[in-house]
Amino acid sequence: MEPVKSFFWELLAGVLGIVLTMLTARAGAMVKRVSEEAKNTDNASFFAKLCVLASQQINHTLSGEEKMKFALSNFSAFLKKRGISLSEEEMRVYLESAVAEFKGAFDREGQ
Repeated sequence: MEPVKSFFWELLAGVLGIVLTMLTARAGAMVKRVSEEAKNTDNASFFAKLCVLASQQINHTLSGEEKMKFALSNFSAFLKKRGISLSEEEMRVYLESAVAEFKGAFDREGQ
């Protein structure tokens, strides 16, 4: 009976080791994905601000919608180059957020 118990415990330890290894690998992959998403969000936010500033400086005579088209085109090219996929609506949200941030900064400076 003792050899059966020993075999059972060795088998259980081996299975438990495999399960723990699989869980650790899965957790590592999840952490990496979340880290990449955070990095992509930071990159997208930074470049959205840059595109808005460039659009404002280069095209100061254009209407707001024309500036948005210019910024959207450049922003889309940046994201594509870096393998970041966002819908047009999501890109517009980033750009509008940057516009609102800059307008708020300019309003505070004028006070």
